[in-house]
Amino acid sequence: MDENPEKRARLEEPKGFSLGHPPDPDKHFYIDSEDDVHSILNEITVGNFYLIRGPPASGKSTVAEAIRRHAPYSKRGPSDNRSFVLISGTPMQDIDKDQIRAEFLEQLNDEANLDGALPGNSTFKQMIKFLNAHKVVLVIDEAHVVFEKCYELLKYSTPPTAIFFTTTPEEVGNIKGERRIKRPSPTGMAAKFYWSGGIKESDIEGALQQTEVRLELEAIRALVQISGVHRGIFNRLCDWVLGRQRAPAGPKVFFAFNIVTTPQPTPTAI
Repeated sequence: MDENPEKRARLEEPKGFSLGHPPDPDKHFYIDSEDDVHSILNEITVGNFYLIRGPPASGKSTVAEAIRRHAPYSKRGPSDNRSFVLISGTPMQDIDKDQIRAEFLEQLNDEANLDGALPGNSTFKQMIKFLNAHKVVLVIDEAHVVFEKCYELLKYSTPPTAIFFTTTPEEVGNIKGERRIKRPSPTGMAAKFYWSGGIKESDIEGALQQTEVRLELEAIRALVQISGVHRGIFNRLCDWVLGRQRAPAGPKVFFAFNIVTTPQPTPTAI
């Protein structure tokens, strides 16, 4: 049983919807990603790079966060089990290449990652040696920025094990009259995967029960179809539904499916 009364009270509160950022499972509507995490990690072997592509807002960042939570780094020293740290390419977009090392180091030393275990003057080689020595897997979100800024620095003589998440597609165009890839993925990938971010009705029903949104099964199915089975779009649709259900009017109808509404303390007559 959780002995922290504040955390317990927070977990009992209805969860909201995270728009534009990876959800916190303790605070937000969250579709469990453990099956996805295990599917990815079953493919990973030591010292290799892996690329996972997918459309925007399909849940790649959420899965990347879930991988870190699956086995966060511990300062107890090398063990038989690997752990994971998460780096985001987003803060690196507008900084010079000579500032990349400092940004990379700052993110690695974040409390949720290595928690200050790396010395402040560490070089890229020293960072990589540390990760390898402690069996830490590098998970990189928005990796297209890293590919541009510092990918070659990661390809040390003994590279770290790394998983790269990105939306950037390979560009295909005409080269000397033939259709070829103009901007291929970086070299050195052991394997490439496509992430569709699909969602299951059974997962959604359970997750929605922890929010204030009340939908009949047929309405859930309608929203799934409208979203194109896309996690980010479905999340925003549910947030819109919540706003409608909180409105002071009576029962609403959504595409011919009744949306279950919470009774209002002062209902407005129509």
